[in-house]
Amino acid sequence: CKILRVLGPGGEAQTDHLGILAKLGLSAKFPHKVEEEAKAVANSLTKADLKHRVDYRNIFTITIDPLDARDFDDALSLKSINDDIWEVGVHIADVSHYVRENSSIDREAKKRGNSTYLVDEVVPMLPHSLSSGICSLIEGEERLTKCVLFRFGPKGEILKSEIVETVGSLFHLRLPYLANEALRGVGMSVWQVVMLLVSAQLANAPRGC
Repeated sequence: CKILRVLGPGGEAQTDHLGILAKLGLSAKFPHKVEEEAKAVANSLTKADLKHRVDYRNIFTITIDPLDARDFDDALSLKSINDDIWEVGVHIADVSHYVRENSSIDREAKKRGNSTYLVDEVVPMLPHSLSSGICSLIEGEERLTKCVLFRFGPKGEILKSEIVETVGSLFHLRLPYLANEALRGVGMSVWQVVMLLVSAQLANAPRGC
């Protein structure tokens, strides 16, 4: 046997935590080259970024996340097309716009596979400047997303779907998991929860907002 590293006294929570990280080969730190690449990514959008993007900056959009969430990478938008048709957009942060294939960030992200959530720590797949910055759908901040748009008829049937690239300063409202689960606990589906929020949002708004 050979001692590679001393994690701490046995039986302590911090020692167990470090043991999990060591066993799974996890680290919150990124290689220097990855951090340097991440720092070089712009932290705001340019006019060039907006070319060929569908503008959703004024469309009602929500994210559904825990109260203590540190980053937000997906959202739902809703728009009334007419009295009978609603459009639902499923948005996800467009990380591919900033992380190029086979770059140092891309290779490190593939190695990690996903962000890992532990009791007191999140081991991210991407450097913090990306996962909590330009690639996080922060309320009031312009962000790029990939989006699937669905149009629903009066009976809930899908009339049309398409994939588009969008820009939004969306994310007007966060619905925490707990509130979502509470509403679902009284028999409401996710769709009913969303429609409830839309009704409240659009009650006094001009038609088409």
